Amino acid sequence: SSKQAAELVSEVEQSQALVQLQALSVPAWCQYVPDAEKQAACRGSSVSGCTCDSNVCKQIPSNTWIWNPQCCGCGQGATSKQAAELVSEVEQSQALVQLQALSVPAWCQYVPDAEKQAACRGSSASGCACDSNTCKQIPNNTWMWNPQCCGCGQGATSKQAAELVSEVEQS
Repeated sequence: SSKQAAELVSEVEQSQALVQLQALSVPAWCQYVPDAEKQAACRGSSVSGCTCDSNVCKQIPSNTWIWNPQCCGCGQGATSKQAAELVSEVEQSQALVQLQALSVPAWCQYVPDAEKQAACRGSSASGCACDSNTCKQIPNNTWMWNPQCCGCGQGATSKQAAELVSEVEQS
């Protein structure tokens, strides 16, 4: 329900010291794109898929890189030593961030306009959802990239979704 989505809280605590970031070939959100749309939708600005734009990626929390086509190529297994060793300069404080519910996932900005209707909705035909079982188990600063969680936060369609709290802390 919308209320449940608004109040969802993550139950996961993530320590970057314990997590080895893995470079990906396509953004993590590509799993939600219909197969027929993946070739066009899952590439961001690179025809080959994930890249590692250090100017962008060092400015955002590293636990969000897997969702961003400009950063999901960073981490262990990357195509260059610089990309494999990139470190985020941002430590985001949950206390300072007011999460906003979205209508479509943040990654939708990278999907070609012709593909957006099919690709930017995840499992919900209307776009973002707030699945409390999923979202409370991942850091809340990743919710905007996940179609199952981008409907959580201030402005959500239910009180529960608006007040959801992650049980996992990003670092």
